[in-house]
Amino acid sequence: MVFIDQFLPFFVNIGSLVFWVAFVAVVFWVLFRKNKNTNTNVRTAGFVAKRMRSDVFVGLPLTLLGVVFVLLLAYLIALSSYLLQASVIAKVDLFIAAYFFEHRQPFLNQLFVWVTFGGEVIVVYIVSILLLAFLLLKKYYAHAFLFLLTLSGTGLMVYVTKLMVHRARPGLDFAYYIEKSLSFPSAHAAVALALYGYIAYFFLQYVSSRKRRKVIFSCALLFILAIGLSRMYLGVHFFSDVIGGYVVGALWLILGIVSNELIRYKKHAHPSTK
Repeated sequence: MVFIDQFLPFFVNIGSLVFWVAFVAVVFWVLFRKNKNTNTNVRTAGFVAKRMRSDVFVGLPLTLLGVVFVLLLAYLIALSSYLLQASVIAKVDLFIAAYFFEHRQPFLNQLFVWVTFGGEVIVVYIVSILLLAFLLLKKYYAHAFLFLLTLSGTGLMVYVTKLMVHRARPGLDFAYYIEKSLSFPSAHAAVALALYGYIAYFFLQYVSSRKRRKVIFSCALLFILAIGLSRMYLGVHFFSDVIGGYVVGALWLILGIVSNELIRYKKHAHPSTK
């Protein structure tokens, strides 16, 4: 019975994994369905061969992103299932929370309050509206839609997961200030990765300089990590909350990037003739 009590939540939540994998598979099938008259064996062999090609996105890059997506989703489900039961996770969370609490400094307190503001709702709305206005003015309609999909999907998954896990925030023993919402996963971490990750992805497509590309990637990565670190330093989230948030944001960022790359691939493979 102990075995069943420990592992039943995981196997119940596996249904979520099956659902999301099936959803992604259907999306890919719609985007890549071929003519029904094509020979099945030839089509299957061609599909496998394309998955291994490294010179096009729909080859090895897409395959690897698919594997990463499934692994991240499985990890999120497992983490959500065991979060409130596994003593190891609780010990790690408490150790890290206590460490940051004991090493707080006035300067760092103010610094991380400003850093964490980058994931606040008002900032996310302002940045999102500005980016959407830019994308629509420049007629990047696909990017505008996928950006909205990435951000709204992230927010929805965070909201649903919070309700499912229902984990309380760190108490007054650790918190620099009190947050009233649920703890797992961190919305700041999830939205930071989805928002600033997509912004970085967009600009990386249109910057040819290798040096500038490194600067864009590094700045986005550091800011995303800094926001997650700020949530732990300020004691408003546990370590596992931040990791869960990053996983949620990464899942939807992968979906947004893959969808855009597939659209670009189809445009190049089948250019419209007018």
